[in-house]
This record gives sequence, structure tokens and C-alpha cells, in this order.
Amino acid sequence: MTLTYKQGEESSFSEEQLVQQTFDLYVAGTDTTSNTLLTGFLYLINYPHIQDCHPSIHPSIHPSIV
Repeated sequence: MTLTYKQGEESSFSEEQLVQQTFDLYVAGTDTTSNTLLTGFLYLINYPHIQDCHPSIHPSIHPSIV
């Protein structure tokens, strides 16, 4: 199935290609996010001292969170 646009001209970009490109972008975003979270968690596990708040930040955090 080809998509049509202005003045009846046909495009070489099909609806199937549009769906595939959208899916590729979604998967790429999901993969990037999961890798970023994994790296962050690995750093927190291997270096637990970085979880301590910097003294200048600590007073601004709500007491129920600390």
C-alpha cells in the first residue's frame, strides 16, 4: 500500500515502512533507557558511598525522604 499526498502524487514511502521506522525508534529508546538505568544501578551497587548526600544538598531534601 502506498500513501498518496498533495495533487495525487504517490510516495515511495509506504505505511509499512512508517510502522517499521516507528517501531525501530521505540525499541532504540527503550534499549538506551534500560542500559542507562543498568549502568546507574551498577555504580550504586559497586560504590555505595556515592549514595550519601552532599552536605549542601541534604538540608533541601524533605525529611521523610532522608
